[in-house]
Amino acid sequence: MTLRVGDQKGGNRSLLEISGYAKDLPYKIEWSEFPAAAPILEALNAGALDVGYTGDLSFLTVYAAGAPIKAIGGTRSDARTQAILVRAGFADQDRRPTSRASAWLERAAAGASS
Repeated sequence: MTLRVGDQKGGNRSLLEISGYAKDLPYKIEWSEFPAAAPILEALNAGALDVGYTGDLSFLTVYAAGAPIKAIGGTRSDARTQAILVRAGFADQDRRPTSRASAWLERAAAGASS
């Protein structure tokens, strides 16, 4: 038996291999590496993968469009380990976001503090 797993840039594969949990599994894992969530979700929707790891927004977008996929687990990130990178000149002198990003950043900050 083979479990077909989609991974983003080898992140989960390396964690599983380093942990040693993959040594004595009663099945084989066939890894497919993807550069981002969208191709993983396309492969899942097409039946080319059994399971894949993606972020919540990517999953919810495809799920809302009617793809026959299910979320079977989740993780919660620590806001202190997250960063928002902006190009030079995007923020004003006080490092507050310009109006283009204000609403998004306020929603992101509210989610991080909950």
